[in-house]
Amino acid sequence: LQRCFRKTLFKTLGSGPVLQCLTFFFFFAECAVANMADIVFLVDGSSSIGIPSFKQVRLFLQSIVSGLDIGPDKVRVGLAQYSTNPHKEFLLKEHLDAPSLMTAIQKFPYRTGGTNTGKAINFLISEYFTEEAGSRASQRVPQIAVVITDGDSSDNVTEPARRLREQGVIVFAIGVGKANLEELENIANQPSQRFLFTIDSYEALQRLTGGLLQTVCVSMEDQRQGEAESCRASKVSVSLPMVLLDLKQTSVSDLFAVLAVSCFTFSTRLTSRTHSVLFLLSALAEKFADIFFLVDGGMTQVQFQQVRTILTRLANQVNFGASAYRLGLAQYSEQVKVEFLLNQHQTREQIQAAVKSFQYLRLPPAAKRNLGAALTYASANFFTKEAGSRADQGYRQFLVVMSGNDSSDRVFFGSRQVQSEAITVVGMSLGASMEELRVVATGQHVYQSNPRRPRRGLRPPNVFDIISDFSADCRAAKLADIVFIVDESGSITVENFQLVRSFLYSIISGLEINPNRVRVGIVLYNEQPTAQVYLNTFKQKTELLNFIKILPYRGGGTSTGAALNFTQENVFITETGSRKDKGVEQVAVVITDGESQDNVSQAAAELRRAGVTIYSVGVQNANEDELRQIASHPPQKHVFIVDSFARLKSLEEYLQKTLCYNIIRQAVSVSARRSGIREGPQQRLRKSAVRLQAKTT
Repeated sequence: LQRCFRKTLFKTLGSGPVLQCLTFFFFFAECAVANMADIVFLVDGSSSIGIPSFKQVRLFLQSIVSGLDIGPDKVRVGLAQYSTNPHKEFLLKEHLDAPSLMTAIQKFPYRTGGTNTGKAINFLISEYFTEEAGSRASQRVPQIAVVITDGDSSDNVTEPARRLREQGVIVFAIGVGKANLEELENIANQPSQRFLFTIDSYEALQRLTGGLLQTVCVSMEDQRQGEAESCRASKVSVSLPMVLLDLKQTSVSDLFAVLAVSCFTFSTRLTSRTHSVLFLLSALAEKFADIFFLVDGGMTQVQFQQVRTILTRLANQVNFGASAYRLGLAQYSEQVKVEFLLNQHQTREQIQAAVKSFQYLRLPPAAKRNLGAALTYASANFFTKEAGSRADQGYRQFLVVMSGNDSSDRVFFGSRQVQSEAITVVGMSLGASMEELRVVATGQHVYQSNPRRPRRGLRPPNVFDIISDFSADCRAAKLADIVFIVDESGSITVENFQLVRSFLYSIISGLEINPNRVRVGIVLYNEQPTAQVYLNTFKQKTELLNFIKILPYRGGGTSTGAALNFTQENVFITETGSRKDKGVEQVAVVITDGESQDNVSQAAAELRRAGVTIYSVGVQNANEDELRQIASHPPQKHVFIVDSFARLKSLEEYLQKTLCYNIIRQAVSVSARRSGIREGPQQRLRKSAVRLQAKTT
């Protein structure tokens, strides 16, 4: 509403004092929400500026500061000036109230000299963004630098600026007059349209106040939310003494149950030493999961004995518990019989006892085995919160189907229902056809163990190893251009969009991001699409991930068709980083929560015809028919649906693996077509990836 009203004001009032006042009111309102940050201004004080222009700099800084909520536990401001050498005007810890800060800004002197911007940025790293200087980075407070300059630097700025950004500092650059635009782009965060400002003179700085203030405040709030979500994802939000106490009394896995308190419960001031301990704990923590076995109740005694062997090994091998792995078990015949749900047994000993007492159904030979109906039942009943599922907390969800013979009913619909809930299905045949289990299972996760012809020394498949394999990195998926097309309409809300940020962060962090490997673009859309990240915007993975934390959210309508057209015409092109002319896989991932206000069918068809593989992710009230129209064929491998934004977390790993698998498969396909060499699958996979990478780089 604010943005809409602001746009109307500009059209109606032009640029008078009334407009400036009202506009500033809205900027100030946005800053009222973003009330915590450490902001350091780095001001060019070289001789080329002159005394009159330097006075304008002081006025500009006063205008910016007057729109911020200054205080020791709110916004802190530091100021450095540079010419030939950098000068410390005041640190973040020095002026912690608005009157004192305004006085210091009014009085800081004009130094004159040369222009060594790179040296000055290094000075910020060593002297300002430190705990001793008043930085609260260790407390997850947003860190922001604003560089103001009017000319070319006499030294190199690229490496110092990269170091500053990699330290987690959001860097804005303001170029005045004939400032070097390329140099400013190397200083500022990407994308430039958000973090880079240019004006023709120092007198024009005042016109920049509102826009910069709004962008800074939105970035403060976006980064705060991003850090909070990261904290929530790591499930740690306690003080150091409590951590040390728990470490003495319990295991790492049980400790994380104690630490699984939301970050928003406490307002904890963490020291850098505390963060080191918590980081170590996070690195040691296992990625737990909820595992449910669905066992064919019509098996022979020999088949069932192998099932019991697999379950017994799993119960002895895995760390089961209320806050570790959870296990559920059911059998199917014409109906489903639940042996125990995910929350029924809370310890490994209880799991072991339940597996030991597990008895098979002993069905007559003519009895029906309705696996399709059982899968539908599983999707509705096994993975709910009431049944003990922790999908809404980000735990992975697995259904292991163990089948001794083919189903009496169709399995396709039931398998799609399960997988649409972001549940990974592992198929295991003890006599059933592999063709049927390939329909049931997720991706290629189908395994065979034939008890009718046991080989000496051959052990049944290790389910835990299979499930653990889902955590492997996408190391083989080295070449792709992936664009995420993300709905930011008003129906999503600020809170849910933060879950979308977290989802993107997790997916992208598992990819091998590099200009010569995997490139990523991001398009946000409401009624109008906006390219936030082009395929050639970021060269460093860390900078891309840092930007995702502060990805802006605008609200508005939902024009998915327009976003697809925009992406084809503006993002999947050579000028903005696409490598389609080099045979690199082109992938789009559409994320939406509703029905589009325009037609998606034609736009999606044209994007697919252009050689782009499209995945569609529907959340909450998304239109399934529309998602199918958007996605590539077959829809069961390219359409994902979850019933809430909280459940996006459980989809992360599955979607990441699907993307990686298809990237690898496409690399093999492209290379095979080019080389005509016939080899085994593993040899083709390794050699083709090397060939395609060599041709691309």
